[in-house]
Amino acid sequence: MKYFNDIIINAAQQSLKISKIKQNNKPQIPRKKWYGPKLRQLKSEVKKIGKDMCRNPYNAQIRRKYYRLLKLYKRSCKSEQRKYKAKIFTMLGNLQSHNPKQYWKLVDELKDQPKNSNIDITKIFNHYKDLNNPEPKRK
Repeated sequence: MKYFNDIIINAAQQSLKISKIKQNNKPQIPRKKWYGPKLRQLKSEVKKIGKDMCRNPYNAQIRRKYYRLLKLYKRSCKSEQRKYKAKIFTMLGNLQSHNPKQYWKLVDELKDQPKNSNIDITKIFNHYKDLNNPEPKRK
């Protein structure tokens, strides 16, 4: 009986190939916080019409549709970015007086600068030393 089960399992494994799911090892690109699903959909439509336009560049109807969608996409991006900035400014204004801890947490989150800078201290010292020098160096 065990021998028969092994034969069935072996036949099933050979006939029904189990496909492994491929993992994408590319690092995920961080998106802007204001970039939402509406903009992703618009961008995919622009790309799709752009491919059609590449296949048939002299079709006036496709060109008009492409440039109309591109204009709408750019306008939507700018609008979403403005809305996001306005929302952040109102949050900063409200949190500054009511909840200082959340305010500073939001400020730290908005900073895009790395915390540790790799600037050589002698370079900084020489820069300020040259600024303090009354005679400019001639090079």
